[in-house]
Amino acid sequence: MATGMEALASAVGLLLVPVLLALPLRIGWQVLVGSSLDTMSYRADVRRILHAGMPLEAFRVALDDRARESGITPQRQRLLEADTLYPLGFAHFILLPALFIFPIALMLAAPVILLAFPVFWLAEFILIRRQVLTLILDLIRRTTNWQIVHIPRSHETTEASRERVMELSHHLRFFHGAPRLAFLGLFAWLIIHWALRLNHFGLELLITTMLYVVLLAVVGVVTAALETDLVWADPATANITPIAIWLDSMLKPVVGFGLVLLLARSIAEEVRNGNAVLFSASVIAVIYAAALVGFAYQWGYALAKGRKVRTEFEEQAMIRYAPLISYDLTRSEGRLVFGARMSMAERREVASELVTGGMTFADLEALPRSEEGGQIPRRPNV
Repeated sequence: MATGMEALASAVGLLLVPVLLALPLRIGWQVLVGSSLDTMSYRADVRRILHAGMPLEAFRVALDDRARESGITPQRQRLLEADTLYPLGFAHFILLPALFIFPIALMLAAPVILLAFPVFWLAEFILIRRQVLTLILDLIRRTTNWQIVHIPRSHETTEASRERVMELSHHLRFFHGAPRLAFLGLFAWLIIHWALRLNHFGLELLITTMLYVVLLAVVGVVTAALETDLVWADPATANITPIAIWLDSMLKPVVGFGLVLLLARSIAEEVRNGNAVLFSASVIAVIYAAALVGFAYQWGYALAKGRKVRTEFEEQAMIRYAPLISYDLTRSEGRLVFGARMSMAERREVASELVTGGMTFADLEALPRSEEGGQIPRRPNV
């Protein structure tokens, strides 16, 4: 009995190592990104724009001038904006080493992606070209009596230039979904490990990779398509939820609950009949491998096909969900303003005219300030 308890404690302790490392990684990340008064002031300007429901690109000239005045380089400026738009949570810091060894991740993911290319193409063909994704959303819309509307987000959605695709700021956008892909890979491995009970680890890993590739292809295509600004609107409950966030909120409890059950069961079985410490080490290895492969795939797929998939899905949505109205949701002097602006098709046509980047410092300073994180820090009196 004592031996079993010791094995259980050792296995759980090994699983907690990445969790314990997350705190110093979080502190190190703050040092890397920057926490000086100038960077905090720049973050405050960015947050004020976002809290007002305005796109950052509308203030691009003013933000660039503010960064130059504060001595912030363009690369660090983009990193500060990306860190504000896509803040890292606790799960991200557990997987943060994967972001710093991205070239290795790309090399690890390349063989898997090349071998699984037909699966990715098939998923895109079924979900996008055959319009299965729009049919599913339409079925949900008819069943729930919700509406699908278009509300432009404040988040940065412009495509990065080729010179910036390898910058850390560009990677943050795709690393934001890394925990979901990592735990999805672990979920696939635990299902195979529990269902097939194979004694050959290599064969088990091969079958897990095949299952993970299918899940990754589906999630990757859906994620790329739903990077649009389509929103579920429920007039009965006065609820507005972006479709991508709604889908994520549906999947997280299912995958999370399944992971807890499968992980607890597998550890208990390994304590009785196997090597619990080796199993815990395998769990950590699978999580990081799935994060590396998933992150590299999502980055590469978004770079190669992301805009095309998103554009095609938007065109399908405008046809099937017509009339699809584009609304503005902004905050002015403490008041939320929500009103119909134009059709989604018209919004796409004039998008470049609506965001010119020419709003001035006066417009920036006139935006309402948030009580949380929107105040510019004062320099101490010397």
